[in-house]
Amino acid sequence: MKIGKKITLGFVGIVIVMGVIEYVFNLQNQKVLEETVGDSSVMLAEEKAAAIDYIIKHGIHETKSLASSQLIIKAINKANLEYSGKSNTEIQKNINKIDCEWIESKGKLKIAERILNNDSSKFLMKQQLQNPEIYREIFVTDIEGATIA
Repeated sequence: MKIGKKITLGFVGIVIVMGVIEYVFNLQNQKVLEETVGDSSVMLAEEKAAAIDYIIKHGIHETKSLASSQLIIKAINKANLEYSGKSNTEIQKNINKIDCEWIESKGKLKIAERILNNDSSKFLMKQQLQNPEIYREIFVTDIEGATIA
C-alpha cells in the first residue's frame, strides 16, 4: 500500500475514533445535564410550593383573624337581622331594587356611602392600608350576599 493511502486511511481512522469519542462524551454530558436540570427543576418546584403553601396558610390565618373581630361579627349579625320575618321573595325584591339603583347611579348611592363609612368598613380599610401586600380588597357580606362592609 502506498504511503498516501496509509496516511489517508490513518487520518480517516483518527477522525472516526474522534467522532466516536465525541459521540460518547456528548451522550454522557447530555445525561449529566438532564439530571442537573431535573434536580434543579425539582428543587425550584419544591421551593415555590413551600412559598405558595405559606401564602395560603398565612392568608387563611389573616382571614380568620379579621372574621373573628367582634366589630365584624356584630355588623354581620345586625345585617342578618334585617331579613327577619321577610320572605325570600321580599328579600330578593329588595336586593334587585338596590342592584338596579346601583347600576343607574353608576355606583354613587347613599347606601354605598353608608357602607363605605360604617365602622366595619373603616376597620377593614385600616387593615388593608396596614397590609397592602396581603389585602387588595376586603368585602364582608351578610347571609344573603349583600355587601355590608
